[in-house]
Amino acid sequence: LGAGFANQTEVKAESPKSHSISNNEQLINELNDLIEENNDLKDKLARNLDLLDNTREKDPQYRALMGENQDL
Repeated sequence: LGAGFANQTEVKAESPKSHSISNNEQLINELNDLIEENNDLKDKLARNLDLLDNTREKDPQYRALMGENQDL
């Protein structure tokens, strides 16, 4: 009875640990995916902001509002 109990306790101790490692790996993978997606979105935002700035710089009305174009 004592040996069986010891084996059972040992198996129970390994199962949650193994499951926990698998869970942690999954969470780490999800986190890495989200970090990569976040970085991609930041890059896309930066490109769009640059495009917006370039478009605004060519707009005479915008330049007039900014005091850069006295031709209007």
